[in-house]
Amino acid sequence: DSVAASVLLILPRWLLRIDSVTGIIYVKGLVDREEESILKLFVVARDRDPSSRMKSSKVLVTINVTDQNDNAPTLNIQGIGLVKYQDGVTKISEDLPVGTPVALVQVSDWDEGENAVVTCAVDSDVPFQLQPASDQKGKYFLQTTTLLDYESVKNYSIEIVAADSGSPALSSTLSLNVQVTDVNDNAPNFSPATIEVDFPENNYRGQKLLDLVATDPDSGINGQLVYSIIDRFVKRLFEVDANTGEVRVRTVLDREEMDRYVFCVAANHLVLLTFCICADRCLSTVFSSEKGHKNEIIFTCKVL
Repeated sequence: DSVAASVLLILPRWLLRIDSVTGIIYVKGLVDREEESILKLFVVARDRDPSSRMKSSKVLVTINVTDQNDNAPTLNIQGIGLVKYQDGVTKISEDLPVGTPVALVQVSDWDEGENAVVTCAVDSDVPFQLQPASDQKGKYFLQTTTLLDYESVKNYSIEIVAADSGSPALSSTLSLNVQVTDVNDNAPNFSPATIEVDFPENNYRGQKLLDLVATDPDSGINGQLVYSIIDRFVKRLFEVDANTGEVRVRTVLDREEMDRYVFCVAANHLVLLTFCICADRCLSTVFSSEKGHKNEIIFTCKVL
């Protein structure tokens, strides 16, 4: 007897069809395991002979869709703790301890099996690395590997690459820009380290003595310097411009009354500069400063 086959029900209907004569099942469209991993259909077989009493039988056909490595891993970056992440940029302070997490990286893959086994790494020569989160699969902490220094490097461009284990392997890349912010970790430094000043006696009041120049590699308010004279007695004789470091004499100097003046000028209250003014018809000073938060000031004063 001839038999005609037909489909009673297909889930989903648009993916499959059956040849009513041969019973061969065909795929009508693209099959995506990530959308439909199991296809089910009832196939009904009926007698073709119209003279006989029509009989039929049906069977449930289940099709398991196997995976192909057709999905690249996806990467997502989020801020962590007080560190914010926005528009591909995160900002961190230069004084972070080594090993501090600065971002949370999440990786996933829609495939399954080996095709979904993903490795993730930093693909650039930067002082950062990925550390797997111990209790969360597919999550990594982006951590610092060394101490950062704003004055050396202010910005890092980090490439994070995720690759699956399929054949051929597929990969994805996500860029992260880390901006290092400044902290006040550098002491001001007077430059040059040695200065010699000749100054005649019988000067006029307000006459300029010299310009003191101190530098600070910090930025913003951390690098702004304020000059001041430490000794209260000397302030009656000399004055320094708080912004420029220009030193002027407030009174008339007389070598016969005093031939040497020693006092300190501070810049930002971190570096002390000691200088000496000596006189023999003119005043001469040689002074030096060593860089550091605690300075031992060495000065030499001679009479010309």
